[in-house]
Amino acid sequence: MASYDVKALSTNVEIEGTMEAVTKVLNQVSDSDLPVIKADFVKLISLCINFNCFTFNIREYIQLWGLAMGSPLSAIMANLYMETLEVDQYIRIMRSGAFWYRYIDVL
Repeated sequence: MASYDVKALSTNVEIEGTMEAVTKVLNQVSDSDLPVIKADFVKLISLCINFNCFTFNIREYIQLWGLAMGSPLSAIMANLYMETLEVDQYIRIMRSGAFWYRYIDVL
């Protein structure tokens, strides 16, 4: 049995990798299933996850690495990134007959 622990997932997920995961998933979706065309949808997601400003103790900060802390989109994008990573890497290296379980503690 092996256990892997990721702490502060949102801030440790690289934006470039996240955008690759978004593009990969959107390639499987029809334009008619989206509110706008795919190219615009990808640009909107990129705009949202690259805007890493936040307020703490009445001061404004810019986060320099990873997805924005506290953004509702960050949790979704981090999960999408990890799912893509699992499909591309972990499943490939696991033995036949092995089980993979993912547990996410949201607290």
